[in-house]
Amino acid sequence: MKISLIIVLGCSFILLGSNVKNHYRQRSNFYDCLAKFLIVLNQEITFLKSDLACIMNSHHFSDDFDCFLKEYLSNQKVTLSFLSDEENNQLLQFLNSLGKGDVEREVNNLSYYSVQFNDKLAKVKQDESTNGNMYFKLVSLIGVVICIMLI
Repeated sequence: MKISLIIVLGCSFILLGSNVKNHYRQRSNFYDCLAKFLIVLNQEITFLKSDLACIMNSHHFSDDFDCFLKEYLSNQKVTLSFLSDEENNQLLQFLNSLGKGDVEREVNNLSYYSVQFNDKLAKVKQDESTNGNMYFKLVSLIGVVICIMLI
């Protein structure tokens, strides 16, 4: 009985650590897809002068990012749980600014947000590699220590 409790407790802490690490990975993947989306958007608007909805529907980035874009197209307002309120507001401000001007203004707007989001991507990737791994190891170590104390 005691051994099964220790195993369940140890596995629970490892899963908890994995969930924390997954939060950082999810943020990193989202900003990575956003950077790719900005590149595609810039190319499509500059050379093909495509419609925004057509661009969003015609390219695949990741399942989560595609769902985010589809939800935005239907609601015009989306909040992501793994982003802070400030990041959600900046993202909505960016998406709401699309399609509001001529091609030159759109390209300038994309350049501005591309710099903003690429800076954020670098920070998020750094957080993923440092904080994500650190919290996973910390929570797993706490689980191991508690299991040892129960023995």
